[in-house]
Amino acid sequence: MACPRRSSWTLVLLLAPALAAQAAPAGGGTDAPALFASNCAKCHGLDGSGTGPAVLDRPARNFKEGGFSFGNTPETIARTIAFGIPGSPMPAFEHAMSDEQRRALADYVVTLGPPVKEVSESETLMHVTDRPLVVRGILPPLSEGAHNIPRGLLIGTPDGLTFEYSVDDVRLLAVREGDFVRRTDWGGRGGTPLEPLGQVVWSAPESAGTWSFQRWEETGGLTNPRPASARLLSTSALGEPSVTYALVANDEAHEPIQLLATVVETVGPATLGGFSGFRRSFRVERHAHCRLALDQKTSADLFPMEPVSRDSISGGVSASGWWSHRIDAEVGEVIRVVTSDERISSGFDEIEITESTNRSVVFSVDVFVVSPWTEDMLAKFRELVAR
Repeated sequence: MACPRRSSWTLVLLLAPALAAQAAPAGGGTDAPALFASNCAKCHGLDGSGTGPAVLDRPARNFKEGGFSFGNTPETIARTIAFGIPGSPMPAFEHAMSDEQRRALADYVVTLGPPVKEVSESETLMHVTDRPLVVRGILPPLSEGAHNIPRGLLIGTPDGLTFEYSVDDVRLLAVREGDFVRRTDWGGRGGTPLEPLGQVVWSAPESAGTWSFQRWEETGGLTNPRPASARLLSTSALGEPSVTYALVANDEAHEPIQLLATVVETVGPATLGGFSGFRRSFRVERHAHCRLALDQKTSADLFPMEPVSRDSISGGVSASGWWSHRIDAEVGEVIRVVTSDERISSGFDEIEITESTNRSVVFSVDVFVVSPWTEDMLAKFRELVAR
């Protein structure tokens, strides 16, 4: 709901008295058409067509044609009314109108735009059948009191798993089991959060950087870890669903930004004996001579299991290491690293990719979450590993 800015501040200065008057207290009524006529019509016109009497370098937003600065939902319009648009003639009405008035005005502005398509409940549900689905949008927080994730990604698999990512740092946030997602964000530009439907069976610890890549550098004779930022390149739902992202070094020591590696991460189910979990497979193509590590960065206690030789697992599967991760007194997490590459090694809290002239490495991480967790359960996993 904005009058477009001019190329200079001249217009803002010329309109300052009018804008000040426009943002004066609007009174206690909630008559939306009257509020619009007294506060918005000067720029946007009485009919919302952007042809008000104010002299501008170009017409104001034309609501009748769906012109909205940040979205056409009542929530986004009310937010624009409250805070204005800095650097433009659109003033803030946070103190000039009550919450009730701003909401009534926002609802009225929606009626000036093109008709909003009404959809049935069944049309909002997305189901995964015989092929994976990938959906991007706003994600709700996983914990109470947290903020929405403005750029999220959901990958649903035919096995009933949903992998929930943050796109900004390409980080797995949670894995769900059950139905896929309900989405109503097509009802208005600006959108509403996606609603994942499955039950959370695994979520990343609160600490930032969980399961993030690091690079190791020689600094002053010491080897120190440095963060490697992940930038999304693409997603795919063909065959095994995947996300592809670039690992870059973007601290002060690297100007311009240095491309370290390209990672293709595929996801799906995993099984071990009678236990089920999920698998993340990584193909890392290195572009810089560096040592990388996939780091858990968790403060939980770790209970190492006996290492497994690369040729001791039936079926020809090779494993570089095993360990168990106790989350709390009742829930246990067992992690299996699977690879046939001698350049992959695993420790208590990281999977290391050693430096090599051969730049491509492949490994998988299987995660099994078990509740209730007991010492007997750990013994069962040890027995499975030893077979």
